[in-house]
Formats: sequence, structure tokens, C-alpha cells
Amino acid sequence: MSLPEYWTSQSGTAKVKVKASGSKVKGYSGYVNLYLSTDGQLDGRSDYPVATQYVDSFKKNQTFNIPFNQYVEDPADPRDLALAPGRYYLVATAVGGDAGFDLGTENAFQATDTKSVSAPNTDVLIDWVSTFITSTQLEGLKGKADGPYNGNRIAAMVSAAAYDIAAADPSAGRPLFTISNKLYSQKPGNLSAEAAVNAASYRILANEFPSQKDLFEEQYKSSLAEIKGTISAKALRSSEAYGRRVADQMIASRADDGTYDDTPFKLPADPSAFVWQPAATGGAAGQLGGPNRGNVLPFILPGDSAAPYSATANQDKLFITGPDGDIDLRLDYRPDQNDGYRYAREYETARVYGVQQGTSRTQNARTPDQTEIGAFYSQDEADSWQPWGLPNYMAMALAVQRGNTLQENAQLFAAMHTAIADATTAAWYDKWTNLIPRPEQVIREYAHVAGKGVVYDPLWTSGLNSITPGQSSPPFPDYVSGHSDIYGAWSSVMDAYFGKDVPFSGGSQTLQGTKRSYRGYNDPVTGKRWSSFREVAMEAAQSRLFWGVHTPAATGASFITGQNIGNYLMTKTNEFFGRPLMNPDFDGLPGWSPFSPDYTANPILPLVNLDDPILGPSSGLNVA
Repeated sequence: MSLPEYWTSQSGTAKVKVKASGSKVKGYSGYVNLYLSTDGQLDGRSDYPVATQYVDSFKKNQTFNIPFNQYVEDPADPRDLALAPGRYYLVATAVGGDAGFDLGTENAFQATDTKSVSAPNTDVLIDWVSTFITSTQLEGLKGKADGPYNGNRIAAMVSAAAYDIAAADPSAGRPLFTISNKLYSQKPGNLSAEAAVNAASYRILANEFPSQKDLFEEQYKSSLAEIKGTISAKALRSSEAYGRRVADQMIASRADDGTYDDTPFKLPADPSAFVWQPAATGGAAGQLGGPNRGNVLPFILPGDSAAPYSATANQDKLFITGPDGDIDLRLDYRPDQNDGYRYAREYETARVYGVQQGTSRTQNARTPDQTEIGAFYSQDEADSWQPWGLPNYMAMALAVQRGNTLQENAQLFAAMHTAIADATTAAWYDKWTNLIPRPEQVIREYAHVAGKGVVYDPLWTSGLNSITPGQSSPPFPDYVSGHSDIYGAWSSVMDAYFGKDVPFSGGSQTLQGTKRSYRGYNDPVTGKRWSSFREVAMEAAQSRLFWGVHTPAATGASFITGQNIGNYLMTKTNEFFGRPLMNPDFDGLPGWSPFSPDYTANPILPLVNLDDPILGPSSGLNVA
């Protein structure tokens, strides 16, 4: 087997051995097919057909060398497949023969084999981050999709431990993150950082996500096999022992961080109150997603709470005045506030921009591009990487393409994952402090009771319903969006590490073969040109409106607060992780203050006027 370099137009080759037996297979024609998959499953989602070879006659023993490319289309810019570079799957199928007839239709025999691989030039940390996002997808396939608050916390633990092993060096301005000075002083002189990171990653993931322990054990053994031939047995033993000790200190440091607080959360009992309620039917029926997770101990934010960096605590920073109008992302859009005007605009905008398909009462206001944006960033379905997967895929792909060292990646992903984890905690603090209803609840239920300018539409469903039938909202409140906080923090860190002039293109795991290109965007308030990474984050914020699961204020506010948390980290390089090794020209954000407009991109979000004809009944011509 030879694999193409990641995100290139190079070809790879897979050797497929087929053994045919039986009179119903041997001598018959058929095909050998090759797929690339994120989870090893051929279920029509996140698996990409990349090669087909016709076989005129299957024989007892045959070997086929099948060339393939790691893209769907456009070899000049081959970035259509969203595959985690450190772990994806080659799946081969042999189809043919005569398995009999069913109502006059000939059936074929099929055999399938799967092999996990990693792209050339990855490292042990890229492999482990890829394996972790694969594990969340595999858990989802079991009907146990994980929440962002869990996944982002675990990713931060793994990457921060890898940083302490492979990148921390107080004498060079890269302070220790978790481990003690004593343990650092005991680092083996013959340390293999690869072996130590491999042992530490396995230890943390098996402890924190034990339901996927078999997958983690497989990855540990695979990485170990690659490492063994490069170092002595003595160095391997001492390096692995050191890695496990680093992991143990990380696990101990987070053991009482609030993650396992299962104190019952009581919602107001009044069914007519303007308060988020769990779904009564569907896959999320009765679920409350992480009601105490806004109280988890931060990784990098000061103090014992992320609340001071939440949207709730910074409402005065979320009214943004511009030459062409104001952007109001504040919380005061309950129906009894501001004469109900903002309430009506927020939910009416969500109604027409977030509807899955137009109904007799609701027109679809989205453009085709807005519809694509809504689906591209969703990652809501169980069979996906979940919301943290797509930004991780983009960061890993760019790191592999750039040729990062393990030391550089350990620093990059430690910064990225800890900022994202704290942004997620801040978002969950907002959600469960304010209990603002999702668009679905208002449009399909509350508007029927209270009206107040929002059209009641019992047939309304969000884009989410297209991938999780019967479910139009995730199981947590509206204000604020977790997606937007995640991407906002991610964009600030990516700017600092990669620089602000990095045009690129990326695929989506859940929109097979779709590619979006990023060149930056102009701020709607200041006119400033923002980077490709801010553009990704801004589109991710837009997507939650276009997907029908958030109001404009809820997704715009967390886009702002997420950036602020990422920026905070990048002004504290003397305290956390040091100056980016990848970008020695990083300026440290001079003059930064919380929510500084010089470092905070504003979102481009539509907001309807209440006399807009789009709010009227559907003509039947506006269905998606």
C-alpha cells in the first residue's frame, strides 16, 4: 500500500487480494471497489468512493493494485474530502457472483475488508487527535453521541499533556502547564517524545472515555509498532513510563473539575413561561445536555469560573455600533423586553432563515449558499465527529501540509484545545443561566400561546430535522451557540499560530464532496479585512441560524465571546505555552483589551424587518 500525501493530487495504490470460492462466485464477473471512510463503515455517510475496477471473471486467488486519489474532484485544488489525516480507513469491497434471484433481480455476493491508515508525514499527536474524533463518531453510531463539553475537555487534556512532554521548556519561555517541576526534572535523558506522547494519550483517553478503550488500544499498539524500530528498548521503557506519569498528573488535576457534578437541574414548572424546555418527542426527548457543565474549572481562564468571560457577563460589549447600523447581540429579546420588538425580529428571522422546507405559513428566505453553509458546519448527527471535529480536521490538515514537527503540533493543539474547552464552558454557563428557548419551541409552541409578533407554525422544522428526523433542536437552550464559541476561540488561536494570510479550502464530513474556499472577509462594522480562519468561524456562526437551531443574537454573541477567550490566551504566552514556535513573528496582540475591536471580528447575520413580505404565508415557490 502507498498512500498519497494529504491534501495533494498525488495518487496512492492499494493492494487488494480476493479469494473467490464456490460455483456461485468463481467465473462470474464483478467489481472491486475502494472507499475512504472516517469510521470504517459503508453507510452512505462519511465514506467516499475513490476507485472501481471491473473484474471479468473472479478466480480462486487474485491480486489487484488499485490506484486512487484522496479527493473527489478538482485535482488542481484537491481538498474535498474531510478525512482526519492521522486516522482514516481504506475499505475494499469485492462484489459479484450469483446469489440467486429475488423477484427477478439478480443478487451479488459481497465481501468487505477495512484497514485504518494515517497519511504520510503525520506524527503521533495528529494520529491520536484523529483517533479521538473517530471515537466520538463510533460512539455516536452506538446511539450515544457525545456532547461538546465532554469532547473538548478530553482533547484539551490529551494535547496539554503532549505539550508538557514534547514542547514545554521553562528556560526557553514555554512554561509547564500541568506537571510539577519535580516531574519535569525527572524527564529521561534518552526521552522519545513520540513514545511518551503515545503512552500518555492512551492513558488519558482510556481513563476518560472507557467505552472506546478497544479503539484506543488499537491505536496505541499501531503507534508503538512504528516507534519501536527507531529507539532502544531502554529508551522506550523510560519514555513510556514518563508519559504515563505525565498523564496521571493531568488526570489528577482534572478529577474534581466539576465535570462529574450530577446535581439535578430543575426547570421552572410553569409551561407557559418563556423558558427552554426539553423536547417531548424524538431522539432528544426529555434530555438536558450538560446543565452543570458551565461550572467546570477552566483550563486557561483566570480563577475558578469561565463566567466572567461569558456573554452573560459582557452584555455591554455585545451592542456594536457601526456606520451602516447597529449589531445587537444582547440577551434582551424576551417577549416582555423592549416592547417585544427584538423578540419578534430574532425569532421571525430564525423562522424564515432556519426552516428546513417552506410550509403554508413560512417561506424559506435562504439562498442556496446559505443552505449549504447551514449543512456544511452542522456535525449534529450521531454519525459524525461532532462539532469539534471539523475545526480539528482543518487544523490538522494545515499542520500536516505545513510539515509541523511534533513539538510545534504539541504547542499548537494545546493552545487550541484549551481555548476551545474554556469557550465551551462559557457557552454552557450562558445556556443554563438564561434558559432562552430555541426557535423550534417558540415557533411551534410558545407563539401559539402568546403570539406577540411571531408566527405560529406547527409544521415548522429546522435543518437539523433533515439528518435527525423528529428532532429540530439539540438538547440545550438557545443563548448562546456552542458551535460559535468553539469556532471563535479556534480562529483566534489559528491566526496566532499560522498567521493571518492563509487562504485554503476544506471539505465537510457531512456534505460529501462539497468544498468551501476561504480567503477572508470584510467586517460589516469596521470594514477590516479578517483572515480565512475568522471567515470559517463567521460562517460556522451563520450556519446555526441557517440550520434553524439558533437565533441571530445567540450565534453572533458566542462568535464574539469565543474570539475573546482565544485572544486572552494569546496575550498570555508568558503564562501558557510560550510564543508560537510555528510563527516567531507573532506580535502578542499589542494593545489588546477584552473585546477590543482591533482583534474582534463581527458577524454578518441577516435580520428581517417585521414588515418584510418574506414573513408572510408561503406562495409554495420558496421551499428549499
